[in-house]
Amino acid sequence: MSFIDILQGFGNAETFLIVTGVLVGLTMLLPWLRQRLGIKLEKATTDGASDAFKAVVSSMIFVLAFALYQVQANFHDAEQLVEKEANQMNLMDRALLRYGTPEAVALRGLEIEYCNLVINKEWELMQVSGRSSDVDAVFEKLVAGERTLAPTGPAQQAQLGVFQRSLDETYDLREARLAMTNKSLPSLYWSMISGLLILLAFLALFTNATLDKQMGHAGLICAVGLLLSLVIIIDGPFKGDTSVQPDAIKHVLKVIQSRHTT
Repeated sequence: MSFIDILQGFGNAETFLIVTGVLVGLTMLLPWLRQRLGIKLEKATTDGASDAFKAVVSSMIFVLAFALYQVQANFHDAEQLVEKEANQMNLMDRALLRYGTPEAVALRGLEIEYCNLVINKEWELMQVSGRSSDVDAVFEKLVAGERTLAPTGPAQQAQLGVFQRSLDETYDLREARLAMTNKSLPSLYWSMISGLLILLAFLALFTNATLDKQMGHAGLICAVGLLLSLVIIIDGPFKGDTSVQPDAIKHVLKVIQSRHTT
């Protein structure tokens, strides 16, 4: 488990408090610690460190803004995948309904089971980049059931074609969704962010320990901490409190169930 996964496990509010609190605490503690160690610096040195600290904070915010754009794009892509997957499930059910044989009705029951398993079992497993073997098993039954359908006319042949295409699309979209559980901010971004944070800590060590300077630097690093927390929270579209939910699949399941009972 990565450090990002650990922070996401605390929840959104806790992540904001931990990240921001640690950064602000270090910014205020390091100059005081230097003084306690008896390391004295000229005013020109502390002023220069303070100016450099402000410049690096500006660069840090710029990098975090790009990182936030990247994780939001990943989040949006994951939402679209779920919506497309739900749409294919709906198309499968409509095709089976129009096919109209007892075998097709049995497959509709399997599809309802499949949707329920995706929502209630697989979604939780995706928090740890897992997949449900139960979902795999039901999908295999759907594939096997598709082979038992023997159309007796053009209308059934057309609906069988729709069902087969939707079944294939559902498989592909599920695999794409599961692959997205490992989608996160590129390591290059995290290397850059880590390097800038280390540089900020180094500069904070050489700044003036007076209250006015500390408060000014704490305000700047607080902004960095809040933005960094937001990047961490959204990173990984299926992880943490703020994650893509199976709402589209839940809606389609209700539609399918309503058709099933009519």
